[in-house]
Formats: sequence, C-alpha cells, structure tokens
Amino acid sequence: MDTLQLPKLEGGLNLPNFEIYADLTYLKSIRKYCLARVLNEPLSAHNSYIEYQIGHVIPRTLEVVHLNNLPHTDIRSPYYEKVIEIIKKYDLKKIDLICGSLKKNVQQNNKQTKNTIQKYPNRTQKMGENTLP
Repeated sequence: MDTLQLPKLEGGLNLPNFEIYADLTYLKSIRKYCLARVLNEPLSAHNSYIEYQIGHVIPRTLEVVHLNNLPHTDIRSPYYEKVIEIIKKYDLKKIDLICGSLKKNVQQNNKQTKNTIQKYPNRTQKMGENTLP
C-alpha cells in the first residue's frame, strides 16, 4: 500500500492513505460529542448514547469531566471499541478532535511506521525484487 501512495513519478499511483480516511470516519461522531461537551450544551440523544457507550473511557483519554449522572456500560459495541482504539493509536486529546488537527498525530504515527520499516526491511520489499537468496 505504501508503494501505491507514492507519486506517479516514483512508481506509485498517488493514492490517499485510506487507513487514515477510515479512521477519520469513525471519529466524526466523537468530534461532535467533544464539541458539545466543551460548550456545555445539553446532550442530544446521539451524544447521550455515545456517553453511555464510552463515558468511562473518555474522561481518562480526552481529559473531559466525567458525567456521573448518566448511565454507562462496561460492555461496549465493537464500533465504539474501534473508536477507543483509534483515539489511543493517534494519542488524541480533546483539542485535537475539536479542531480536527490530526496532522501532528498522524505524522508521529507515520514516523513510527517508518522506523519499523527500517528495522525490518525484508517485510517491505518493493514489488519485483527477488526475495530468494
């Protein structure tokens, strides 16, 4: 996939990073939820459901006030498990979600990926290279 994201002059197809786009679609509802929490707006039905699903995890990861007056669950849906995984993956904070500033976090994640590629070069060989000794 990394080869396909390269510019056409470097042998790629100049495709966008689909993994990041997919992650952003998961975070869309959480962004609206965080914005409502910061502005102290009353929670809508959808935001109340988000609070129910991930209300115990959000205060610890996004540094928002914990709402004890609403019910919460310890058994989350797979969708919200994935949302929590993405928040931890990019080390997101409340301000990152509200402002939509994932660029810094994505760049750090890409640096970690590049370091992994440098440590294990055989796993990321270019297409057409002979892998036999």
